[in-house]
Amino acid sequence: LLVNVALEAAEEKTIAQIAEREFVVRDAMLAVMGAKTVPELADIAQRAALKDTLRMEINKVIDEGKVERFYFTQYVMQ
Repeated sequence: LLVNVALEAAEEKTIAQIAEREFVVRDAMLAVMGAKTVPELADIAQRAALKDTLRMEINKVIDEGKVERFYFTQYVMQ
């Protein structure tokens, strides 16, 4: 699985903190995605729920503001 993401937040300080804590954010995302099965990750119908779950997990590991929107800019399964 190869994914690229984009995050949107109302406050610039939120994006700055995400950049500062990139490794923690990546780890949280990998934990969520690693708990999914291949069929779950491949199911396009579950993509919106996955994005919401990832957004919520990122918001748990940051202190400044919150991620408002989460986008997959690339999602490739091989």
